[in-house]
Amino acid sequence: DAELQRLDAALASGLRFVQIRDKHLSAEERTRFATEVVRRCHAQGAIAVVNDDAALARQIDADGLHLSSHALANCRERPDFIWVGASCHDASELKKAADLSLDYALLGPVLPTPTHAAEPGLGWERFSELVDDCPMPVLALGGLQPTMIDLAWQSGGHGVALMRGWR
Repeated sequence: DAELQRLDAALASGLRFVQIRDKHLSAEERTRFATEVVRRCHAQGAIAVVNDDAALARQIDADGLHLSSHALANCRERPDFIWVGASCHDASELKKAADLSLDYALLGPVLPTPTHAAEPGLGWERFSELVDDCPMPVLALGGLQPTMIDLAWQSGGHGVALMRGWR
C-alpha cells in the first residue's frame, strides 16, 4: 500500500514510465501488485513495463518488458511487446540491446549504489563515452537523484532512472 501511494504521488508529479521490478513478492502478491500498478499507470497515461517476466506482462496487459542484463544475454530476438528495454552495464550489453532493436536501455550504475555495493560506478565521463552514438535512448541509473537529469542530458543520456531516488 505504501509503494502504491508513492506511485500515485509520482504519477501526479509527472512520472510517465514505470518498471515493475519486485523481486521478493510471492507470485500471487506480484500479480496483484503489478495489476494495480498497470491500472494506476494507464489511468494517468503512463507506460508500465514488467521486469523479466513476459508471461506476467501479457497477463496484466502491461505495455512492455524490461530485460535484466542476464535476460538480455540470453535473448536471441526482440520480445514481442510494444516497449522493450534492458539493463546494461557495459559496451557489449549496449550493443546487444541495439542489435535487438530495443526501445531503450538503462546504463549503470553511474554512481555508487547499495544495489551494486561492490562496484564504484561508471562515473559520468565513462557513461558519456558509452552512450556516444548509441542508436537508442539510454537513461542513467545508479545512485542518482531527480535533480541530476541535467547532468545526464549533458553526458549524452536521455534522462535518469530511479529506484530509491524518487522517494
